[in-house]
Amino acid sequence: MAAKAAEGKQLFEAGEKCLKTSMFKWTPDWEAAVGNFEKAGNCFKLAKEHERCAESFVKAAEAREKLNELYHAAKNLELAAQAYKDAKKFGDAVSMSRRACMFYRRHGTADAAASACEKGAAAAEQGGDLEGAFELTAELLSLWEDENKAHMMKQPVQKMIQLSARLNKYDKLIEALEMQAKIYQDSRLYGQLHLNVLSRLVVKIKQGDLVSAEKLFTDAVSSVNGFATSTEGAVSEELLKAADTRDLDALAVCVSKQTFTFLETEVLKIARGLVPADALKKAKATGGSSFGAAASSSSGPREKEGGSLEDAMSAVSVRPAVAAAAAAPHAAPASAPAAAAAPAPAPA
Repeated sequence: MAAKAAEGKQLFEAGEKCLKTSMFKWTPDWEAAVGNFEKAGNCFKLAKEHERCAESFVKAAEAREKLNELYHAAKNLELAAQAYKDAKKFGDAVSMSRRACMFYRRHGTADAAASACEKGAAAAEQGGDLEGAFELTAELLSLWEDENKAHMMKQPVQKMIQLSARLNKYDKLIEALEMQAKIYQDSRLYGQLHLNVLSRLVVKIKQGDLVSAEKLFTDAVSSVNGFATSTEGAVSEELLKAADTRDLDALAVCVSKQTFTFLETEVLKIARGLVPADALKKAKATGGSSFGAAASSSSGPREKEGGSLEDAMSAVSVRPAVAAAAAAPHAAPASAPAAAAAPAPAPA
């Protein structure tokens, strides 16, 4: 290893010498520099001197860029990123992956750019840089969107959902879930789409936006294939009832249902976080059997409208009218029978 390190040092110094100019050498010898720096990087890699390996490949990438060889420059940056990752310098690894992705995109190599983004996001997450992982995943999604390759977006969207939830970026989480919903709709994966609707309801309730949550629910009942009669549809209605009436016991029983365990782990955590831990523990102990009693004892507006999914379709728009109708006295029938005519006097 020592011999390889010494060889790498000599090659690196030779590469730097190629970059120097003089009175009789007006421009750097980029081609010779590339060869020396790349060989130096490989020597340092074998010697397990990761930082010097990374530095060599960065120099090689800069020389390749000067030669307008963007693809090979990006390759060298990826090697530098891996070396920094091996050295546990995750921030530098993420920076190199970003640059590699940029070079690949400039070269027009979308698949290689996507691979660089994925590797960079993984390095950022491994190093605890969730923001960096989020940004690289967003760039990956942008790349596939620009390339019009929706079928490649499924895994990045799932990763974006996880990262948005972990960073409490709820608006971005909704955006990612909406992207996922479009993928499921286009692929006709209706079972997954039903779970996606439930996930979005959980997030909107977490944001305190019940109006938007009810609109989402009514739209799903009317337009999402099979949602109205699905288990997810019934659980979604229970969730909205509990949120509407601020019934924490009913909400705890609802989010304890098995259906929620099929959601993304981070979304499940949000759902379980809607209620205090003691209420959730009590709900789990009862196994959800108390939900019916808890929900029926409430007198919230959704109970007045009836409990079926079909009734919920018009819940947002007719809620004031329903309340007014409930408070008004019953009107007399429109056409009451005419009073019986008095009997004619008997003839004298």
